[in-house]
Parts: sequence; C-alpha cells; structure tokens
Amino acid sequence: MEGSDWPTMWTTHFNLDLWFTTWKQTLIDLGFGRARTEEDVDAVGEIVFFDKQLERIVNLDETDGTLDKSHKDRGGCPSIVFTHPFVERGSTAGNKSGYS
Repeated sequence: MEGSDWPTMWTTHFNLDLWFTTWKQTLIDLGFGRARTEEDVDAVGEIVFFDKQLERIVNLDETDGTLDKSHKDRGGCPSIVFTHPFVERGSTAGNKSGYS
C-alpha cells in the first residue's frame, strides 16, 4: 500500500462519525460538559462545557513533555557516544529511545 492511500482508507464516514461520537461521550463521561439541549440557545456545537473546563483540555501532541528528562525536539534520551582514549576520531552516536 502506498503511503498516500492510507488517509483516504481511514477517513470513511463510519470512522469519522465513530471518532467524533466517542470524543463527545468521553468529554461527557470525564465531566467536562454535558450534551446540548434545546434550552441551550446560545451554545455552539453538541457539548455545553462546564465553567473553566475548556482550560483543562490540552493537546499533548503539541507539547514538548518528556518522562526521561531529555530536552530535544525529538523524543528519547540524548544520543550516547561511545569513545575510546586511543582512538583520535570520535565514534558515531548510538541508538536512543525514550518516553516523550
């Protein structure tokens, strides 16, 4: 399968409806808001958020949080470089992994 084909295969009406319905129910279950009713004439959308609950929602994909104290734009621990005192030229960086 080509890399450009997978988004169109996933973005079917069924999958998108399932994702948004699940997100709506998750917001309600976690106490961020409630379903909109006919009395909510000023509300926009399907969820009426409780006071100050929008401030608690964070997109973690856009944050630079790490669990292993690395401070790079990419995840994982800083690269490890193995050296030997008798080798003039430095070695190349080794593989790394982390939780970011």
